[in-house]
Amino acid sequence: MSRANLGTIDPDTTGGTALATNLTAFEQALLTQHSDGTGTRPTYAVAKTIWVNDSVTPWIVNMYDGTDDIAIGTIDIAGNKFIPGSSAAAVFADIKQAASTTATGAVELATQAEVNAGTGTNLAVTSTTLNTGVLGLTLKNYKETVDTNATATGAVTLNMNNGNVHNLTLTGNVTLTFSNAATAGLRSELMINLVQDATGSRIVTWPAAVKWAGGTAPTLTTTAAATDIMTLFTIDAGTTWFGSVIGLNLS
Repeated sequence: MSRANLGTIDPDTTGGTALATNLTAFEQALLTQHSDGTGTRPTYAVAKTIWVNDSVTPWIVNMYDGTDDIAIGTIDIAGNKFIPGSSAAAVFADIKQAASTTATGAVELATQAEVNAGTGTNLAVTSTTLNTGVLGLTLKNYKETVDTNATATGAVTLNMNNGNVHNLTLTGNVTLTFSNAATAGLRSELMINLVQDATGSRIVTWPAAVKWAGGTAPTLTTTAAATDIMTLFTIDAGTTWFGSVIGLNLS
């Protein structure tokens, strides 16, 4: 580690030995990237001077722009590698661009309006943008996961993380609960296929939070192998569910 400032060399006062000493010192400063363990910029730095802060781990490679130091990367001594940017977060911040910003070789983020309108090409979309909602979205041939329980009996929880469509074969009386509905202000919907087993006469008890037309739950078909289909939705994270019948005794 070394730093040295040659300053202005006066040939009338600087002899060969002194000059050699100064040049050797400056050579060491160049070879060690002006690092001295203090973490401060060399006092003789000028714009475009590159210097290494080796007082921290990993080392930080800086370029002085005449006013401030710009971290252009870090040196991982243990891993023997150079990482562009001052950190992983900084690397991402450096290569990504603000919404609607175009930069060669950089990632361009789509604005919410561009996502809604379906305009622009080769744009990146963030999870925040998607979670905010997409207006006028057109879907074709989309698919939904079906969560199947072939031996539904007793207490059964329909977990929305497993799917919005649940297919239950009732092998006994069932008491239903629902979990992982979307947060309040967003709509969650369940479609439930209730299939009687070969015995039939299975009864379903709904959560108290479910509201039905007229205040009464529909009477399910109890014939063996019969299928009833219900749909329920909530907009308050499951505090209240609104249920309706899609079809009874479908065959």
